[in-house]
Amino acid sequence: MKRKQKAQRKLWIVLMAVVLAIAVSFGIFLVAQRVSYPLKYQDQIEQMARKYDLEPSLIFGVIHTESRMNPQAVSPVGAVGLMQIMPDTGQGIAQKLNWEDFEEEQLKMPEKNLELGCWYLRYLLDRFDADINAVLAGYNAGPNRVAQWLQNEAYTTNGKLTTIPNKDAEQYVERVLHAKEKYQSLYKVDY
Repeated sequence: MKRKQKAQRKLWIVLMAVVLAIAVSFGIFLVAQRVSYPLKYQDQIEQMARKYDLEPSLIFGVIHTESRMNPQAVSPVGAVGLMQIMPDTGQGIAQKLNWEDFEEEQLKMPEKNLELGCWYLRYLLDRFDADINAVLAGYNAGPNRVAQWLQNEAYTTNGKLTTIPNKDAEQYVERVLHAKEKYQSLYKVDY
């Protein structure tokens, strides 16, 4: 009887060690995921999400993909800040928002960049009837190019963009949607 109890005790200890190892591994994995997908600028992002009726996870996904949360980021083509706004695009949006004295340097200011980028996302959502593939492809490749794709039945189904004929834009859309899902699952950031 004592042997059986000892064997059961050893089995119990081994099982608990395995459970503990799995729990620790999962915790480390979760921490690593959260390091890879940081929750920066949450208050400002949530404020802009409410203002422009956007999912916070979409904003986080775009920022993660565009700049990895770096407000000082400048792309090889000249896009600037968290949401990688092109200076001419920023100037145009600033005029629509009635901002006086817009300067390119403001694109490196998180609150200004977020306002411009979120306005632009809302504009694209409205223009493309909330077709997320078209919206994100438009954010990356330009809305006029996407409008042309939407005219081609080879790229659409029921008026929605189903095939993105530009590899960079296609991969961009996939990366943003992946990051959006990560932010939803890691932080439950949507309302």
